[in-house]
Amino acid sequence: MNFVYGKSSSSPLYDVQLIYLIGIVANKAYYLALAKRITWDYVLVEVSKDASSGTVLRMMPPESAMGLCKKDDDGFQPQECWRRISLRRVAATDEMRFEDWGLSWKISKDSCPSPRPN
Repeated sequence: MNFVYGKSSSSPLYDVQLIYLIGIVANKAYYLALAKRITWDYVLVEVSKDASSGTVLRMMPPESAMGLCKKDDDGFQPQECWRRISLRRVAATDEMRFEDWGLSWKISKDSCPSPRPN
């Protein structure tokens, strides 16, 4: 999925490339993926059976408008925590949308560059 720059150029992730199918549970497939922001990082991607929705799970520090990481039972607040970026498919298009921030990703495999992890 390639990030589409529009009104906003701020995002907790940009390009996402599915690398390896980890497994299928019920109606969801789980992939190890690479996500590019400044560098390439590993993320977990959950995709529904009908590909109408997906969730990118990324271990990351707080971003603007995402809030702080929650404190654990001992009162410790980690610097990084799992963030869920829920995407939904826009019907009859090649786009996935992150409605919270009004951001879009194209899902055409022809536009995906080869990953160059560091």
